[in-house]
Amino acid sequence: MQFGHKQRKLFNIDCQTASLMDAVNDGCYSEMNSFLKKQTDVFTKEVNQWRKKEATLMKKLKSEEEKAEEAASKEQMNKRGGRTQVKVRTKPEHPSKRPKTKKPKPTEEELKKKEEEEQKKKEEEEAEAKRKEEEEAKKKAEDAKAKPKKGEKNPPAEEEEVKELTEEEKKEKERQQVIKNLEEVKATIQKLDDKLQLIQNTMDQYVEEAKADKILDLEDKNGERKFAKTKADLYAHTFLSEKMTYTLGKIIKNEQEEEEFKDIKIDGA
Repeated sequence: MQFGHKQRKLFNIDCQTASLMDAVNDGCYSEMNSFLKKQTDVFTKEVNQWRKKEATLMKKLKSEEEKAEEAASKEQMNKRGGRTQVKVRTKPEHPSKRPKTKKPKPTEEELKKKEEEEQKKKEEEEAEAKRKEEEEAKKKAEDAKAKPKKGEKNPPAEEEEVKELTEEEKKEKERQQVIKNLEEVKATIQKLDDKLQLIQNTMDQYVEEAKADKILDLEDKNGERKFAKTKADLYAHTFLSEKMTYTLGKIIKNEQEEEEFKDIKIDGA
């Protein structure tokens, strides 16, 4: 017998059909609820793990925000309590009050040395100007060489230098990442909670359905109904095969009041 969420169960067909269908009703519904309870335990455990991650991220986010508020508060206090330093300018001494000193006349050797230094400086300036002219001419030649000819594609532009983030920008980037991770965790928890609610609703449905009056029937792999209700007094092995797998279902009525076979299965568990 197959039913529920890909579940299978063996039954003895060497008995009256009424007894068989009672055993099917009790056994199949009981196993479906056992399966759903296990699923509840699995998803509850997973939810608890995600809630721990959520708590860790919330704690981290709170810490980052407190640090940011503390830094802003300190900066505000420094602005309020800061003092500006006033520079006092002293009046320069009048030249008439300074002591007069006579400068000694330069000697012939000092004059000669000064002329040599001036000449050397002039030569260095001329050499530097010549070097700059050569460098500029070389650069122009390289630019002309690098310039693409007509019909050629432009060379790929150099990648822009990556701007290094400041300490405040790094902290803000980290904070935004924490917020993003927290939102993802909350979305996952919501999905799992919805799943748990669906499982609980299905369990409640099958507990009530197991007790309710209904018509159960069997269907073979070819989709042929066995009409077990009309054969309640017959032995089941007279119309069922030991080597055949049957699908368990219940009979419902459609809008035209016609009977339909509906599989008893668990969707999305």
